[in-house]
Amino acid sequence: MMQQLNDVLGSEFDEHRLNFSTTSGEWRGVKIYLSIVLVALLIATFFDQQISHFIVNQNSIFGNIFQNYADGGEFIVLFVSFQMIAWFTWFECQEPVTRGLMTALALGFSFNQLFDQFTDAMTYTYSMLGNIAKGIPAGVANNDTAATSLYPQSLQWFLTALTFLFLSWLFFIYVSHKSSQQRRYFSLLHLLVSSLPKQLIRQSMI
Repeated sequence: MMQQLNDVLGSEFDEHRLNFSTTSGEWRGVKIYLSIVLVALLIATFFDQQISHFIVNQNSIFGNIFQNYADGGEFIVLFVSFQMIAWFTWFECQEPVTRGLMTALALGFSFNQLFDQFTDAMTYTYSMLGNIAKGIPAGVANNDTAATSLYPQSLQWFLTALTFLFLSWLFFIYVSHKSSQQRRYFSLLHLLVSSLPKQLIRQSMI
């Protein structure tokens, strides 16, 4: 089955790659991005604690909202990558068993990333609400995983499933409007991203 999938990935993409390839401007953008990431990693390595102590405000509304709902970039990146891989396989793979298995597997991985994102978001939210109720700064110990016991797991599963179905539908529509050539191009990109270690993705987004 993997060989059949490789055949699907490689056939028309090789035939048309000269007509649909990364431009010099896109490569320049990648180099600029990687340079920024490298500088950010160096700064974070040596000065992260000092910077945090200087600017931290545990009662900041923006800071708490950002921490609660925008601190899981690696989950979102991998969710998007697995969604793109899933629907590329659905539209481009002709062998029914491989098509169904690979699509279901990729969607399962994307669901897992979304579930992890909701775990973080709900943990932070309930921890923050508990802090406010106790009259202490909202952001104190906002990363305490003990807060997971404060909310029902059924709520997390429901919200994850609902969001997953809606976003999967949007990705399905998006990929369906792309040409076969574009699907192959983007699928190779997302295959590369999905193979990266999650910690590397997290550090590149700090």
